[in-house]
Amino acid sequence: INPEIAPVGIASLSTGVRSSKFGSPMSDREGIISAFLRHPRLRALHVHSGTNPVALAPLVHGIRQVMDLALDINRALTREGHRDLVRTIDIGGGLPLANPENDELSVEAYARSLEDSCPELFDGDFTVATEFGRYYHGAASWTVARVHAVKPFPNGHNVIVHVGADHF
Repeated sequence: INPEIAPVGIASLSTGVRSSKFGSPMSDREGIISAFLRHPRLRALHVHSGTNPVALAPLVHGIRQVMDLALDINRALTREGHRDLVRTIDIGGGLPLANPENDELSVEAYARSLEDSCPELFDGDFTVATEFGRYYHGAASWTVARVHAVKPFPNGHNVIVHVGADHF
């Protein structure tokens, strides 16, 4: 889900802005709810909000919107007699590298902000998934990956590797 929030840091890395190619836009709320009614096997929402935020508030605002959407989807599913409801919220990643000297952008600060703004995430009805790969692994000194292919280009070669979408 694209929460269509303000840029959270570097504008070109803000995946939750209105112009982003990522996710179904929150402005299509009715279309999203309709998709869940048509495909009752859907049980999760994944939010894209941004990378390298300068503050947590926009991210938390985006998660609050997705939480409200999940609750609306669950009410609609219940009205239609479905028993399988949205139970997982993937809050994405986006936090900058872990920095012990800056507690304002830590996972702990993020969790506290989410508990304040989205207490439903932590009441036992939902599972929270995260993608904090870069936050934890970005300061690693090296990574090993298998080269899948080398593609020649006029000015050199592109190497295609895969080490996990959330690793960096």
